[in-house]
Parts: sequence; C-alpha cells; structure tokens
Amino acid sequence: MLLALDVGNTNIVAGIYQSTERLVTWRFDTVRSATPEALAENLLPALAKYPPAEIAIASVVPPLEEALRLCCQQLLGYSPLFVRSECESGIRLHYSPPASLGVDRLCNVVGCVEKYGFPAIVIDFGTATKLEAVAENGDYLGGAILPGIGVSIEALLSRAARLFEIEWKIPERAIGHSSEEALQSGFVYGFAGQAEYLIQKFREEMGCRAQVIATGGHAPQIAAACPSIDILDPFLTLDGLCHLYARQKV
Repeated sequence: MLLALDVGNTNIVAGIYQSTERLVTWRFDTVRSATPEALAENLLPALAKYPPAEIAIASVVPPLEEALRLCCQQLLGYSPLFVRSECESGIRLHYSPPASLGVDRLCNVVGCVEKYGFPAIVIDFGTATKLEAVAENGDYLGGAILPGIGVSIEALLSRAARLFEIEWKIPERAIGHSSEEALQSGFVYGFAGQAEYLIQKFREEMGCRAQVIATGGHAPQIAAACPSIDILDPFLTLDGLCHLYARQKV
C-alpha cells in the first residue's frame, strides 16, 4: 500500500492507496514549524490499520520537507519519495521552465488525464486559485494563478474594520439588502464570476469546449454557482499524486 501526502499551504491531505484504489483519506492543518513527532501523531492512527509499504509526497511547503522526511524515515520506518515537477509524467508540458510548475498543479493535470481524459480544464480552489489547460492531444498548455478565496477574504476583513465573517452560502439575490447579503453576493458570485470568465477565455484559446473539473477546499461552494463546472472531485490532487508516483516506478 501507498501513503500519499499532498502538502499544501493550508492543509496536508493524506490518503492510503492499494494500487490506484483510494482506501481512506484524512486531512490536518499545515504547520510550517511542525516537528517530525507532531507530524507522526497525525499519521500513525490511520497507518496502524493500513500499514503502507511506500510513501509519496507532493509538497509546496519547502520549510516542512525536512521534518516530513525525518518523520517518515525515523518514526514511520520508510524513506519517502518527494515527487517533483520534473518527474516523468508522460505528459508534454508547454511550460517554461518545466521545473517551475508547482507539483500540486502537475498532480492535478495527471489526475485529470488519468480519470477524465482530455481536452479539459482543471480549476483548483485552494490557497491560490489555479487553472490548468489540457489540449485535445493531451498536452499540458499552461494555466493561470490568482489569489485564493480564503486569502482574499482574509485580506479584505483584515483591512476593513466594519466588515465581518459571514456564513458561506449562495444568496437569494445578487443585490444584497444587508451587509451580510452584500458580502455573500460578492464572495460567492464574485469568485464564481472570476472562474466563469477564465473558463470562457481558456475555451476560446483552446478552440474547444473542454470539460471542467473543480477541486480544492472551496470548490463545493463555488461549483454550485458556476454552471461551467462539469465535475467536482475533492481528491483530484491526491489521486494525481498516486498516478504520478506510479509512473516513477515504471
């Protein structure tokens, strides 16, 4: 079995795989100063039931990688493979330089190709919102990066003293009749509008109606207000990591 760790800026998503079958997943907060012992505490309960023989890590948090390596080697008893963007993916990348492509983005592309085919657009609503374009021939064409939903909301609330956190839900109308409704409208329809416009521009440049797969922590809320999204897949990045790791074993 394989333990796959998707180490993001906000959360670490863990999964146990038998071949490419996902058996169990869990997540915990990313703490950049975490010790190997603290990381092990979040992993060992599940590993007691599903003992892995291999560990694959996709990380966009370099300061945490040494603690992850020591956790795996000294406390779990396995040497992990850190999957990088320059790893063999089987996909031709139109990106310069290829090593500058975030490994989480590559995992999304690989997961998309393996699970849904192409042409396709992946949109990941994480700490940053990232879009990826996969051409009709399966090549990766590139993408777009913009501030994530959580980051944007935190920035607004930290600088506007009279605004406040709200319940995240689709409002009944775009024209809010209160500050709460106005914020809900701006957050939900504003971020959905960003996604819709970028999807439209991507499809125009790709010359086809590529299917759209959404993932990431905020994807469920936005997908409900974004009619261009065809598929919601919360584990696309993790599944992509599993497939990418398998390609390193060939």
